[in-house]
Amino acid sequence: MAKVKFNIGGVIIEMEQEEVSKAIETGEVTIQSDELVTYKKDQFETFKTNLANDEYKKGKTAGVEMTIKDAREKHGLEFEGKTFDSFTEAFKTKILTDAKIEPTKKIQELETEKKQLQENYKTLESEYTGFKTTISEKETRSKKDNTLLSFIPTTGLKVNRDITLMALKNQAGIDISFDETNQMFITENGQAVKDNKLLTYVDPKQHILDKLTALDLIDKPFGGNGGIDENKGGTASNYDKFVKEMEANGISEGSDKFGEELNKRVGNKTLVM
Repeated sequence: MAKVKFNIGGVIIEMEQEEVSKAIETGEVTIQSDELVTYKKDQFETFKTNLANDEYKKGKTAGVEMTIKDAREKHGLEFEGKTFDSFTEAFKTKILTDAKIEPTKKIQELETEKKQLQENYKTLESEYTGFKTTISEKETRSKKDNTLLSFIPTTGLKVNRDITLMALKNQAGIDISFDETNQMFITENGQAVKDNKLLTYVDPKQHILDKLTALDLIDKPFGGNGGIDENKGGTASNYDKFVKEMEANGISEGSDKFGEELNKRVGNKTLVM
């Protein structure tokens, strides 16, 4: 049977001629097609707007999801959902977690460095204190020795004054000290030497002269004038023998080795002067 073609907006619709005749007789044409959708103009405008909005939303959602996916992979995040809220929450959690780890590690490093610096400071402080103490002790010892030397006669000694000083300190235990008023006094084996009657400090010069006499380190006075005996004849003293022994060994009187050996023998009493 022949067909009638209708051109509707550029779309060709075919209908059986018999159906067209019936439609004309009834005054109503109904066209049904799975390939054609018709709208009134205002309805079509609404359709277009809604379609555009729907496509925009779909495109926007796809773009957001793609962006979130890229960000999740970039920052190594793991979370459910594909929204910015999900990403933001996961990213915030990661930042807070990292913030707790890194500063703690840095603080530990700084604490270790601080502890090391404190130990270094204590070591330096101890060394410096020890150095100051050593210097102070040397200065005090030098002051004491010079003071003792000032009480040793310059004439009549059987040995030089330095050797005499060593004998006084090592064999007789003579030294000096100072009380709370800074008054100097003689000590013997660490104890203050006082007059038995007055309980006052003994005269340093006289006490040292007495000790030198007792140690036979000074010529004894003769006659009534208190002079010093210039006659040194007779048998050589133990010290003279010691000097000759040292000279035979190539050690000169007054040298460090000479003094060390003298102190050693005076200390163990193998040399009595």
